[in-house]
Amino acid sequence: MALDYCSTIKKLIIMNSQLATTGGSLSRPSKTFKSNSFDQSRSGDSSKAMRTEASRREVVFQFDDKSAGEVLLAGNFTNWSDAPIRMHREGGSWQTKVLLAPGRYSYKFLVDGDWKDDPRAAEDCPNPFGTSDSIRVIS
Repeated sequence: MALDYCSTIKKLIIMNSQLATTGGSLSRPSKTFKSNSFDQSRSGDSSKAMRTEASRREVVFQFDDKSAGEVLLAGNFTNWSDAPIRMHREGGSWQTKVLLAPGRYSYKFLVDGDWKDDPRAAEDCPNPFGTSDSIRVIS
């Protein structure tokens, strides 16, 4: 059973704050959290990987900022800052298209070096850095 991304993050934030207040002496949690893997091809089941690949759809991300010099898209689907996607200017907005399998994805925009939430996102979720991430659900 996959845990809800926001619930998992909230639990990790609480655990981190408990670690900070107890000087690092937090007992091991009794429940193991299983991460929701978005890369099914690593599972070794080639038929599952093929189904995931076939179910991917093109998703458009857009950020409006006429004065921005550079906008990057980063999220759990890009391994965050390891492989952000460079967005392209289209008039006064920045756009990119990404192929994503059905699932729940967290992301932010990196605008001229500053992290920004997506004002168009229908949902957001707290992150371990004291801010929030935008959420996009692909069905």
